[in-house]
Amino acid sequence: MSIRNALLLWHRWFGLIAALWLLLLAITGSLIVFYDEIDRSLNPDLRSVAIRAGTAPLDDIRASVEAYQPGSALDYLMLPQHPGDSILAFVGPRLAPGAKAPDDFVYRQIYVDPHDGRILGTRIFGEAGLDRRRLAQFLYQLHMDLSLGPVATWLLGLLALLWTLDHIVSALLSFPSPRRWRESFRIRRGVSGYKRHFDLHRAIGLWLFPITLMLAISGLSLTWPETFDSAVRVFSPTSGFPTDDLKPLARPDHAPALSLDRAVALAERKAGGQNVQAISLHPDLGVYWLRLFDSRDLDDSGRRWIVVRYGDGAILSDRHMAQGSAGDVFSAWMFPLHSGKAFGWTGRIAIALSGLALSLVIITGVTIWARKRRARAQVAGRTTGRWRMLRA
Repeated sequence: MSIRNALLLWHRWFGLIAALWLLLLAITGSLIVFYDEIDRSLNPDLRSVAIRAGTAPLDDIRASVEAYQPGSALDYLMLPQHPGDSILAFVGPRLAPGAKAPDDFVYRQIYVDPHDGRILGTRIFGEAGLDRRRLAQFLYQLHMDLSLGPVATWLLGLLALLWTLDHIVSALLSFPSPRRWRESFRIRRGVSGYKRHFDLHRAIGLWLFPITLMLAISGLSLTWPETFDSAVRVFSPTSGFPTDDLKPLARPDHAPALSLDRAVALAERKAGGQNVQAISLHPDLGVYWLRLFDSRDLDDSGRRWIVVRYGDGAILSDRHMAQGSAGDVFSAWMFPLHSGKAFGWTGRIAIALSGLALSLVIITGVTIWARKRRARAQVAGRTTGRWRMLRA
């Protein structure tokens, strides 16, 4: 078997096996580029509040959220980024040292009015469904793990790795003649049937090549983060998360002396007045992990991380994800590129359109295979018929 035939065999079988998965990822990816806009339009009663003066203390909101679901502890708090936004709280089980989360614990998203602490409503995180409450999240979960959990996430990481390798194979197959390389980017006029599908498959795939290769690599970083980070460290050191070096407490601290509002004030003062976007609570480590936005951010998600100790308000860490080694910067670009947010609306629209174009590449690829298979079957049928006639 020649090298080209071996590459064709790989490309054919990878495409057939991965076609359904990649098609699902392409379609859902095109939609969740506009996740926030879709969810806000479907659920204004959860996502929006009337603008008025005053805000409720964050510790009162924490108490209200934990009282709403007995046995829970506030895990993560997303603060309003614009006037009229609600607060989004995530809860987890309140665990004793060494205990495991109960199987029946419900991981809720609880939406709160920031002005008076009133609970607006709740959703179960990751719950499948096509109604207005669950549609946007269901699309997001389909894209992240097919809504099937960690095993599917790992399989999607494997798909991203193989898809990355297939980009090399498809590039080699797309240029059979170096002197006629321009023809590979063209869709010929006046052709139909197999030739039309072949041109669409090859030309669109080549024009999309930089974007789809980026999506494959960044997808690998999001599904296999530890493996990806280890691979990046081969070329450049990375800093890791700000809580990696902290030692667990003897007993989780679910009643910190330092209030949430005080932690926010300390972080914002340290950041020169930048607003805190989100707070992650770590009772096992005795720290708040606060996220802030600043001019170094590549998208609309704050990636300046400030860690504040529960006991005395000491700032244990302050760094930006996009600052540091080349490995840190490379890793920081992965999600903003994958989502298109690195380039604002232009990038988001480009990713959405690329997902639709990739769907066409996948469909034409399967169609090419089906046409060839049908043609081979017809040739085999004619040959068998002639042989039978000769024998007769």
